[in-house]
Amino acid sequence: MTQREVLAAAISYALQGAALVTSACLDQPTPCAEWDVRMLLVHLATSMAAIEEALGSGQLTGPGPDEWSGPGDPVELLRDRAAGLLVTTFLSDMGSIEIAGIPVPAEVIRGTGALETAVHGWDIYTACGHHRPVPNGVARPLLAMLSQLIPARDGLFAGPVAAPPCASPGDRLIAALGRSPVDTEAPGFRNEVTGE
Repeated sequence: MTQREVLAAAISYALQGAALVTSACLDQPTPCAEWDVRMLLVHLATSMAAIEEALGSGQLTGPGPDEWSGPGDPVELLRDRAAGLLVTTFLSDMGSIEIAGIPVPAEVIRGTGALETAVHGWDIYTACGHHRPVPNGVARPLLAMLSQLIPARDGLFAGPVAAPPCASPGDRLIAALGRSPVDTEAPGFRNEVTGE
């Protein structure tokens, strides 16, 4: 998969998770300390808008503060930002993005967007009581790029935690970003992908 395709697949995964959000879920805590689902949706939408701006303009100036606190639907906000990012991802032909005067390959920016989107997508599923691992086609290329992507996200994700030796690529990815993979041996566990 190209980085454009990885980002598009990460967006699809996160949007499918957002479709599970009910009004009762919005105040649920998430794996991100001190954030509830509403705050996480707004944060992810803000990040998507910053990546879209970077890919469209050739400069990354944000994200700034999370941009929305109104009475509207944060799921709709996320869908709107995701649609804009998808369009820009496939139309942009920028080779590099300028960050504080330093050119950074656009592929790294797309990878950063995919990482943020995939991991926070996992957070959304988990906070809403569902288990759907980050898809292998998204997780594998992001794991391969982690050494390039993590410095840009320093301080924004928790330190790595141990993943079981037989963990899927998706579980290895979220463990590398400080999330504990779901215990698949726990009573009542049901994998939303396999139904088992």
